[in-house]
Amino acid sequence: MNINYILLAVFITFTGHALASTDHDIEVYISTGEVQCGDSGRPIEESKRYLVDAGIRVKAESCGYLTNVIFIQKCGADTDKIHLFTIDKKQVALAKAIGFTASDTSNAQDDHTKAKCQSDR
Repeated sequence: MNINYILLAVFITFTGHALASTDHDIEVYISTGEVQCGDSGRPIEESKRYLVDAGIRVKAESCGYLTNVIFIQKCGADTDKIHLFTIDKKQVALAKAIGFTASDTSNAQDDHTKAKCQSDR
């Protein structure tokens, strides 16, 4: 009977660790849709809705901007502003299929920088 308690303890410990782990998460991002000299793009809630409507669970969200990318300075051109979402890695292909880009986890900090969302101001 003691072996059952040991196995149960090991199982609870293992599954608890697996649930708390972020090794299964990845950040994906999409442009806010903002254009230079124009509108401020869509709110983060709208970008999040794309994921939720596709059946993707969003674990965290934030705003940011792309780094190491050059944008032409011209009215009507895109900006570097993005919406970032943390999702399960298993759903990354679906997120890509609906227009999101997966952050390269090996250089995510070189890929983008997080910033305050405009609606937070």
